[in-house]
Order: sequence, then structure tokens, then C-alpha cells
Amino acid sequence: MVHNIAVLGASLGGLIAAAELRSHGCQVTIIEKGHSVGGLYSEASTPFGSQEIGMHVIYANNRHYKHLCDIFGPASFHTMTGSCVDKGASANFGEIYFGSHYPCLLEHPLRNKVLEEILDITEEVKSYNPSNAEEEFTRRFGLTAGLSVVGPILEKLWNTEPKHLTKDALHCFFDLRRLVVAHKNEADIFKECPRLDNVIANPEQDFPKGQVYGGRMGLLFRKGCKGLSDSVNEWATRSEIKICYGSEVKVLEGNIIVNSELLRGQFDACIVAVPIHLLADAFTADSHKADKSELSIYYYQLEQPLGKSFSTYYILVHDPHFSSSRVVNYDSYRPSDERAHRSVISVEAIHKPRAAPSINKIHKEISKLLPSSKIIDSYQLPKPLSIYTPTIDNRDFLNGFESSIRSSFAKPIFFTGMRTDTGNFFSHHTIGLAHESALECIEQLS
Repeated sequence: MVHNIAVLGASLGGLIAAAELRSHGCQVTIIEKGHSVGGLYSEASTPFGSQEIGMHVIYANNRHYKHLCDIFGPASFHTMTGSCVDKGASANFGEIYFGSHYPCLLEHPLRNKVLEEILDITEEVKSYNPSNAEEEFTRRFGLTAGLSVVGPILEKLWNTEPKHLTKDALHCFFDLRRLVVAHKNEADIFKECPRLDNVIANPEQDFPKGQVYGGRMGLLFRKGCKGLSDSVNEWATRSEIKICYGSEVKVLEGNIIVNSELLRGQFDACIVAVPIHLLADAFTADSHKADKSELSIYYYQLEQPLGKSFSTYYILVHDPHFSSSRVVNYDSYRPSDERAHRSVISVEAIHKPRAAPSINKIHKEISKLLPSSKIIDSYQLPKPLSIYTPTIDNRDFLNGFESSIRSSFAKPIFFTGMRTDTGNFFSHHTIGLAHESALECIEQLS
């Protein structure tokens, strides 16, 4: 029996899910609201050239990579492996630490106490199931690190008290699941223990302990490769996959309706690869006042390349005194021969709705973070991105929203798009979840 499956959203995750389903002989239809693919992999026009929106590194395993090569062609990608896959820094306590994107306490006065509390966590605490972010970081690190380090970072990022955030908020935008509390030799010994490996970070990311990202690779679209939509359309034709661009998608009383027709009446299963809050917003109108944040993006052209003074791909700005959330250094991971407009960084700031920091305020923060740099031009994207804050209230609402759709659909349906309250924020989260859902879908239909 040939199964007919819908994939809602032509995101990279949606495309990989469609490719996996098709490889198992399923008929696949991709339903896309827009008239092209790309989303955050598109670029922004600035006064100093076209720039990435965010950071365009894709983290993929071998199976994801195979599908992406089938879709876009292997010549479309630069590949990075090992410690080159992801290189981040952290800014906190008045300085930048380039050894890890996790908060660094090596020079912090509470470092010994924090490490002692981590090592002394009891079996009872380890097995405790936390109900919010405050309970989660206390369970992982102990009271001192939780309240003095991780709590303030979380509250700065989401403008919400940690007790109102879900436990998975520790893995949303900022990865706060580990702390740098031990030097390399000591950390390597601690990381032999599975529990400690999950909470103690490697302090020297160029010299990892074990596999980086579980052996996944980092992919970059090459400049000048064929347009994403053109490649996807050619692949879909070759693979006999139908793509319906410009589709109108609604949710009414738990029913997904596409172009005025019930989705469940046309398909045996569905993978929803769009951010669930986009469907929820269209459905809920006044029935639920979501806790929302906005993400604004700023671009700064520098007089000179940053070079070794900013050698990582990004800096996570943990410091609660800064409005900036993440600084992205395109020159550090993008091959120099592909950077027509070099010496450009972007700054992302998560903030309350309609309360974006001014471009001058972010300028001053960059001058403090990177004092040797001189900014010669700047640009702010005119429209911020709206995102759901990972609060418990949002989680409960989205759980109920998904449950109502599952009940109405009455067939296998999977939700794989961005969902902040579960920690699914970046592409490598949603790509992996979409692919796993495709495999589970096939198993359920067999």
C-alpha cells in the first residue's frame, strides 16, 4: 500500500522529512504558505551588501547530509567536521571567554563552591523531575550556580523569572546545560562520568573530549550556488514530490484546513514542519494572550577584520547588563573568497515586544565587547521576528493546541517546527526532529 503524506512547510526540516518519506516509497505533498523556500536561510539587503539573517551553519548527520545533497547538489555545500563544526564564545563577568560558549566560572570567586555543589548532588536530586527552569538549573548545578549565574542569564534573555519558564528553556537560544568550572585535565576526568559530562563543559573547544555534536558535520551553502527554490523545485520534479506554494493554512476547532479543504481527508499522515506558534496565532486570536518576545537583528561594518581578537563564530552575551544576545562573526566561518563585503558582524537581541534596543545602544555595547574594533556603518532590520517566550503558560497552551489537532486528525501527525518551550529553536533541532518523525511515521503506517 502506498501512503499519501503531507509535509506542512518547506523548511530544511520539512524537505529532509519529505526526502526520507519518499525514499520509503510514500507519496509526498509539501504544503508551503510562501512562494519560495529559504526562510531564515535567505539574506538581508544592507547598505554594505547582502548579509546572512542570523547564522547559516547547518548541523547535520550523515543521513541529513545525503538528503540535502540530493536536494541541492553536493557542490552547494562547504563542510566542516570535528571541532570546526561549532565554535562559540561567552561574554559574562566583564570579559569574553573564547574557550566555550558555556558560561565560564574559572576565575569566578564562587567557582570552588559551585564545583563542590555539583559533585555533591545526591541521587535523590539527580532523579528529581523539575517542573520549571529554576528547579532544573538547581538540580543540575546546585543552588549557588543556579541562583548566582544561570538564573540571571535566563532572566536577562527572556525577561521572565526562571520559575515561570519551562525546564527546557535552558536549551533555547542559549545553551545553559553546562558550566565551565574545571580546567582541561580535571574536566576530562570529570567527563568520564556520564552525569558530570552532562553538566561540566570542556574548557578548550579546540581539543574536545570525544565526538563534537555526536559526529555531526557543519554545512554552509556556497555563495553563487543555484537559488534554493530552483534547486528544490528541480529535486521535487525528479523525486515526484508535489509542492503547493502559496497555500492558505488555517486551524479551526482542531482541524487543519488547507485552501478551504480538510487536510485529514486527503492524507494518511502529516508532518507539521512550521513553527507551531504560527498556526497557534492564526487559530487563537483573542482566546489566548501568549507570552511573546521579539528578536531584532543589527548589522555593523567594521573598519578592519577582527582576526584573532574574535576567532569564534559567535559570542553569546550572557552578561545581564547587555541588551545584546548574540554577536555573529561571518568572517570566522565563511571562506574569505566568498565574502564580497567582509568585516561585517551581526547582533541579535531578544527583547520585550515593541521595546527593541536602539542601534546606538547596541553600537556602544559592541564597543565594550570588542574595544579594538571601529564601526564605520550600521543597519537595523526594520521588522523584528516574533517568537513565543518559553514560559509554562505557553507550554500548556501549545500542548493543548497540538492535542486538539491530534484528536481531530485521528491519523499519525507530528509537530517538528520551532517550539521554544521544548528547546527547539535552531535548525539542527528542527531538522533532527523532522527526520526522526518521518521514520516514526513510516513505522506507524507499516
